Amino acid sequence: MKMFVYLLLATFLSACAVNRAPQQQLPPVVDNTTQAAPGSVPDVQAFPLGVPTSGEPVPMGEMQPIPESANSMPSNNTAVIALLDQADIHSQSGENEAASVTLERALRIEPRNARLWSKLAAVRLTQGQAYQAEQLALKSNTLSVKDRLLRIDNWKIIAEARRARKDIAGIKEAEKKIFALESR
Repeated sequence: MKMFVYLLLATFLSACAVNRAPQQQLPPVVDNTTQAAPGSVPDVQAFPLGVPTSGEPVPMGEMQPIPESANSMPSNNTAVIALLDQADIHSQSGENEAASVTLERALRIEPRNARLWSKLAAVRLTQGQAYQAEQLALKSNTLSVKDRLLRIDNWKIIAEARRARKDIAGIKEAEKKIFALESR
Protein backbone atom coordinates (compact mmCIF):
# COMPACT_ATOMS: atom_id res chain seq x y z
CA MET A 1 0.00 0.00 0.00
CA LYS A 2 2.84 2.38 0.87
CA MET A 3 4.46 1.66 -2.47
CA PHE A 4 1.18 2.50 -4.25
CA VAL A 5 0.98 5.91 -2.47
CA TYR A 6 4.58 6.72 -3.45
CA LEU A 7 3.94 5.71 -7.05
CA LEU A 8 0.77 7.82 -7.15
CA LEU A 9 2.62 10.81 -5.64
CA ALA A 10 5.51 10.45 -8.10
CA THR A 11 3.08 10.27 -11.03
CA PHE A 12 1.22 13.35 -9.81
CA LEU A 13 4.43 15.36 -9.37
CA SER A 14 5.79 14.38 -12.77
CA ALA A 15 2.47 15.33 -14.40
CA CYS A 16 2.68 18.75 -12.75
CA ALA A 17 6.18 19.28 -14.07
CA VAL A 18 5.21 18.27 -17.63
CA ASN A 19 2.05 20.39 -17.78
CA ARG A 20 3.70 23.48 -16.41
CA ALA A 21 3.15 26.50 -18.63
CA PRO A 22 6.27 27.88 -20.31
CA GLN A 23 7.66 30.95 -18.60
CA GLN A 24 7.28 34.24 -20.37
CA GLN A 25 10.56 35.72 -21.54
CA LEU A 26 11.45 39.19 -20.38
CA PRO A 27 12.38 41.85 -22.91
CA PRO A 28 16.09 42.34 -23.49
CA VAL A 29 17.99 44.83 -21.36
CA VAL A 30 18.75 48.00 -23.29
CA ASP A 31 22.21 49.49 -22.91
CA ASN A 32 21.70 53.22 -22.21
CA THR A 33 25.39 54.08 -22.16
CA THR A 34 25.68 54.78 -25.89
CA GLN A 35 24.39 57.99 -27.36
CA ALA A 36 22.28 58.30 -30.47
CA ALA A 37 23.96 59.57 -33.60
CA PRO A 38 23.63 63.33 -34.06
CA GLY A 39 20.56 64.18 -36.08
CA SER A 40 18.83 60.84 -35.47
CA VAL A 41 16.10 62.50 -33.39
CA PRO A 42 15.00 65.96 -34.51
CA ASP A 43 15.29 68.85 -32.08
CA VAL A 44 11.63 69.52 -31.20
CA GLN A 45 9.64 70.13 -28.06
CA ALA A 46 8.03 66.98 -26.69
CA PHE A 47 4.97 67.86 -24.61
CA PRO A 48 5.95 70.77 -22.43
CA LEU A 49 3.79 71.89 -19.58
CA GLY A 50 2.61 75.42 -19.05
CA VAL A 51 4.98 76.16 -16.18
CA PRO A 52 5.53 79.90 -15.90
CA THR A 53 9.06 81.19 -15.42
CA SER A 54 7.96 82.91 -12.22
CA GLY A 55 7.90 79.54 -10.48
CA GLU A 56 4.23 79.80 -9.54
CA PRO A 57 2.43 76.47 -9.79
CA VAL A 58 -0.13 76.07 -12.54
CA PRO A 59 -3.36 74.35 -11.50
CA MET A 60 -3.59 70.93 -13.16
CA GLY A 61 -6.67 71.88 -15.20
CA GLU A 62 -4.93 74.91 -16.73
CA MET A 63 -1.79 73.21 -18.06
CA GLN A 64 -1.75 73.24 -21.85
CA PRO A 65 0.70 71.48 -24.16
CA ILE A 66 2.73 73.66 -26.48
CA PRO A 67 2.31 72.23 -29.99
CA GLU A 68 5.31 70.78 -31.77
CA SER A 69 6.40 72.54 -34.92
CA ALA A 70 4.62 71.16 -37.96
CA ASN A 71 7.78 70.13 -39.81
CA SER A 72 9.39 68.14 -37.01
CA MET A 73 8.88 64.44 -36.38
CA PRO A 74 9.86 62.66 -33.15
CA SER A 75 10.36 59.38 -35.06
CA ASN A 76 10.96 58.02 -38.55
CA ASN A 77 8.93 54.86 -37.82
CA THR A 78 5.45 55.16 -39.33
CA ALA A 79 3.92 52.91 -36.66
CA VAL A 80 5.34 55.11 -33.91
CA ILE A 81 4.14 58.25 -35.70
CA ALA A 82 0.62 56.80 -35.97
CA LEU A 83 0.66 55.83 -32.29
CA LEU A 84 1.85 59.33 -31.34
CA ASP A 85 -1.00 60.85 -33.34
CA GLN A 86 -3.44 58.53 -31.58
CA ALA A 87 -1.97 59.38 -28.17
CA ASP A 88 -2.26 63.11 -28.91
CA ILE A 89 -5.92 62.70 -29.88
CA HIS A 90 -6.62 60.73 -26.70
CA SER A 91 -4.73 63.25 -24.57
CA GLN A 92 -6.50 66.26 -26.09
CA SER A 93 -9.89 64.67 -25.47
CA GLY A 94 -9.00 63.91 -21.84
CA GLU A 95 -8.65 60.16 -22.36
CA ASN A 96 -5.38 59.94 -20.44
CA GLU A 97 -5.56 56.19 -19.82
CA ALA A 98 -5.92 55.51 -23.55
CA ALA A 99 -3.11 57.97 -24.27
CA SER A 100 -0.77 56.23 -21.82
CA VAL A 101 -1.58 52.77 -23.24
CA THR A 102 -0.89 54.05 -26.75
CA LEU A 103 2.42 55.63 -25.70
CA GLU A 104 3.43 52.40 -23.97
CA ARG A 105 2.80 50.55 -27.24
CA ALA A 106 5.02 53.05 -29.06
CA LEU A 107 7.72 52.56 -26.42
CA ARG A 108 7.70 48.82 -27.05
CA ILE A 109 8.63 49.66 -30.66
CA GLU A 110 11.18 52.39 -29.83
CA PRO A 111 12.32 51.99 -26.20
CA ARG A 112 15.20 54.46 -26.67
CA ASN A 113 12.98 57.29 -27.95
CA ALA A 114 13.36 60.04 -25.34
CA ARG A 115 10.35 61.96 -26.70
CA LEU A 116 8.03 59.02 -26.05
CA TRP A 117 9.23 58.79 -22.43
CA SER A 118 8.68 62.54 -22.04
CA LYS A 119 5.15 62.40 -23.48
CA LEU A 120 4.30 59.49 -21.19
CA ALA A 121 5.67 61.48 -18.25
CA ALA A 122 3.39 64.40 -19.13
CA VAL A 123 0.38 62.08 -19.35
CA ARG A 124 1.24 60.48 -16.00
CA LEU A 125 1.45 63.95 -14.47
CA THR A 126 -2.03 64.82 -15.70
CA GLN A 127 -3.22 61.49 -14.26
CA GLY A 128 -1.97 62.64 -10.86
CA GLN A 129 0.90 60.13 -10.76
CA ALA A 130 3.57 62.65 -9.81
CA TYR A 131 6.29 60.23 -8.72
CA GLN A 132 6.01 58.11 -11.85
CA ALA A 133 5.92 61.25 -14.03
CA GLU A 134 9.17 62.41 -12.46
CA GLN A 135 10.84 59.03 -13.00
CA LEU A 136 9.75 58.88 -16.65
CA ALA A 137 11.02 62.42 -17.28
CA LEU A 138 14.35 61.51 -15.69
CA LYS A 139 14.53 58.44 -17.97
CA SER A 140 13.87 60.70 -20.95
CA ASN A 141 16.71 62.97 -19.81
CA THR A 142 19.15 60.06 -19.74
CA LEU A 143 18.24 59.30 -23.36
CA SER A 144 18.30 62.92 -24.57
CA VAL A 145 21.74 64.11 -23.56
CA LYS A 146 22.13 66.40 -26.59
CA ASP A 147 18.52 67.61 -26.93
CA ARG A 148 18.47 70.72 -24.76
CA LEU A 149 14.84 71.68 -25.49
CA LEU A 150 13.56 68.23 -24.58
CA ARG A 151 15.60 68.28 -21.38
CA ILE A 152 14.07 71.65 -20.47
CA ASP A 153 10.58 70.18 -21.04
CA ASN A 154 11.49 67.18 -18.88
CA TRP A 155 12.74 69.39 -16.06
CA LYS A 156 9.48 71.33 -16.22
CA ILE A 157 7.59 68.05 -15.82
CA ILE A 158 9.88 67.13 -12.92
CA ALA A 159 9.30 70.52 -11.28
CA GLU A 160 5.51 70.10 -11.60
CA ALA A 161 5.69 66.56 -10.22
CA ARG A 162 7.73 67.75 -7.25
CA ARG A 163 5.32 70.64 -6.76
CA ALA A 164 2.46 68.15 -6.62
CA ARG A 165 4.39 66.18 -3.98
CA LYS A 166 5.28 69.41 -2.10
CA ASP A 167 9.02 68.68 -2.41
CA ILE A 168 10.33 72.23 -1.94
CA ALA A 169 14.03 71.36 -2.26
CA GLY A 170 13.29 69.26 -5.34
CA ILE A 171 11.35 72.11 -6.95
CA LYS A 172 14.27 74.48 -6.43
CA GLU A 173 16.71 71.96 -7.92
CA ALA A 174 14.49 71.46 -10.98
CA GLU A 175 14.09 75.21 -11.47
CA LYS A 176 17.87 75.66 -11.32
CA LYS A 177 18.27 72.98 -14.00
CA ILE A 178 15.64 74.70 -16.16
CA PHE A 179 17.36 78.07 -15.75
CA ALA A 180 20.78 76.59 -16.56
CA LEU A 181 19.49 74.88 -19.70
CA GLU A 182 17.56 77.96 -20.86
CA SER A 183 20.65 80.14 -20.33
CA ARG A 184 22.70 78.24 -22.89
